[in-house]
Amino acid sequence: MSDVNRYIDMDAHAINSAEYRDACKAQLDINGVLQLDGFLRPETLTQLIAEADDAHDGAYYTVAKHNVYLTKPNNGLPQDHIFNRQLSTSKGCICTDQVPEHSPLMTIYNSTEFQAFIAAVVGEDALYPYADPLSSV
Repeated sequence: MSDVNRYIDMDAHAINSAEYRDACKAQLDINGVLQLDGFLRPETLTQLIAEADDAHDGAYYTVAKHNVYLTKPNNGLPQDHIFNRQLSTSKGCICTDQVPEHSPLMTIYNSTEFQAFIAAVVGEDALYPYADPLSSV
């Protein structure tokens, strides 16, 4: 069993299967969103929540106002147009160097199997690591 198999329910989510990848891509293309219920094994989810709770105090928090496209409002469109609807969002970010090296999150993120799955679903030939070592995950 590969390391990623310990964390992802491969019986329900056969990420190495071309048919499964195609079905996920089709769902994303049709709905604009892909929901993978039960993707992580329950014990993996429990561990990731505990790791996030442990790192909570060191997180960077920010609040922002923006539209769903993360662009400036367009004055050429009606004020109630979705492009001009402003949302207020807040987030807490845990830097990559605060994630335990052997965390399931790091194992999944660095897995060639997972990367190939995501690339296929979003229609890319390959994915590449994010250059910023503090916000790569």
